[in-house]
Amino acid sequence: MTNKKVMVLIVDQNEKTASDLQQSFDPKTYLIDVAKDGFEAIRKINDKKYSAILFDINLPKMDGIQLAGYIKANSLNRDTHLFLMAKNASEEIFAKLVKISFAKLIRQPPIPSEVVKLLEATLSNNYPENYDPKITTIFSEAASEIVQYYFGQEPSLGELTVRGDTWAHSCTLTGLIPLFGKSLFGSISISCQSEFVELLCLKVFADRKVELTDDLRADLLRELINQLAGCAKRKFKSIGIFTAIGLPEAIIGENHKVLHKVSNPILLRPVTVKGTTCYLEMCLGREIEEVADKDEDIQFL
Repeated sequence: MTNKKVMVLIVDQNEKTASDLQQSFDPKTYLIDVAKDGFEAIRKINDKKYSAILFDINLPKMDGIQLAGYIKANSLNRDTHLFLMAKNASEEIFAKLVKISFAKLIRQPPIPSEVVKLLEATLSNNYPENYDPKITTIFSEAASEIVQYYFGQEPSLGELTVRGDTWAHSCTLTGLIPLFGKSLFGSISISCQSEFVELLCLKVFADRKVELTDDLRADLLRELINQLAGCAKRKFKSIGIFTAIGLPEAIIGENHKVLHKVSNPILLRPVTVKGTTCYLEMCLGREIEEVADKDEDIQFL
């Protein structure tokens, strides 16, 4: 952060939510504007350059998707970081937001202190301090290779962003796997809608018809994330980074929580192939020092 104040616009018709968010930012560092609807937001966007804009998806006069599209077409604020606040976001809405490169999705009602930390991490470097771009690139490459292996087509990787919460918005299935090692630990996951798993099932069982039960969905996601972690592990070994892989887990349910193994920021990257999208998440710990004369396990929060 420089000595110049960071300009932030909050757009929310709920006066209490907007006020709570506004008061959570340090006035010595931030200058906060508030708008109660899309039209008022547009007037401010036309006059000022903002570093970040936080807005509710359900705004009067103009919804959040329309406002996001306007911001991206505005010459003054087209590169501004966008933070969408929503209780739930459907697959269709989430896909539209990914296409216009929104910054983060924040679950309503927002926790002000968490929003401030998320915004600071985004504005300072797009990568939280725990993350080495080399490591996130390897996981992204592994996801691309495994998806291409199954689907026979190279996927498109979306923008790498920081998640605002632990909810698998718009997704019904998640495969998660823990990682253990002194220099790399935490967990990674793949979340998706049923359509992704249905297509995956057709590719895996191309020679016969099978009934896609919840148990089979869970098995397919566990196998997918297990192979992704294995592919990444081989890549890490080639550059001198060693990590062990735990047992994969599967979570099924509308808008479920994805509980990673460490409490660090979560990086999200959309992976799109054959018209369907899954979401790679990485929640990782950085290198820790050995403690002499102690036999302690790493505690995963």
